[in-house]
Amino acid sequence: TKDQYAPRSLRGYPLPGNLQVVTPNIRGYYNYSIKLQERQTYYFLGAVNDLTGVSIKSSQPISVFSGHSCALVVTPTCDHIVEQVTPTATWGKLFFSPPIYGRADGDLYRVIAMASDTAITVTMSGAKRYISNMTYNITKGGVQELQIPQNTFITVESNKPIYVMQYQKGRGSSHAGDPSMATVAPVEQYLNSYVVVPYELTNFLLPPITSSQLYLAIAVFQEFYDKNQIFVDNKTLDEASPDNDFTTNQWYPLHCFNGAAAPVCGYGAIVPITNADVSYYIRHSNPKAGLFVNLQGLNNQISF
Repeated sequence: TKDQYAPRSLRGYPLPGNLQVVTPNIRGYYNYSIKLQERQTYYFLGAVNDLTGVSIKSSQPISVFSGHSCALVVTPTCDHIVEQVTPTATWGKLFFSPPIYGRADGDLYRVIAMASDTAITVTMSGAKRYISNMTYNITKGGVQELQIPQNTFITVESNKPIYVMQYQKGRGSSHAGDPSMATVAPVEQYLNSYVVVPYELTNFLLPPITSSQLYLAIAVFQEFYDKNQIFVDNKTLDEASPDNDFTTNQWYPLHCFNGAAAPVCGYGAIVPITNADVSYYIRHSNPKAGLFVNLQGLNNQISF
């Protein structure tokens, strides 16, 4: 892809091309260009400074991966994290994100702006319906961190394209697993169906606490929400009661911000995976509808 943010390693393919690395607002770095040959890799190490917000532009398609060898995500337990960064052409203005299930201290998000004067609104929704909203202004290449409470769905709206990353925090007294990171896809990139292939997480240095905790996080835009048209292995989910605490296998309303009101603009659910040895088919029976699907997993000092 020809325009991406937040580098870690770069791979040139399929033709030789020029690569420009732009490092705005990062002390100690400078802008420069390099040339990559076919299948050549360039590794950009951030040393001490955070590379979030770095811009990469290429004359030929490239892939970009961002990560850290031992990231401390809030808690003092670290692990390697990595994610392929999507090109700016695929960034969006509306995002739904279910929580990392079972994280007592909540979730961490980072929002990156493509352009200056980017205004975002983050609306939180929970088991007892609408909670609150927050607004931020971000400059080009700027980053906004979000600390979100336990079992809280969020909606992120923006006036300009943005990129959203969700981070699973390190293990604590109430949960296992180490940090991980995952791209939150915008509504504009939703697909109609997915095949998810889970697997049993194994840490070869430590025995598992129990079998892995695996979950599917699913979201859908309000226009296409119909609980009888969304299937997880040919089964539908029920709607949650507004009086009950958060639980799995139920649809919860997600809110957008509209002045003083916060109307429902989507729905989200968390679905446990009980068998890591089979694939799961998630689909919407309306071919025009799209879904967000993310696979979550954790075990003793390991997660994704």
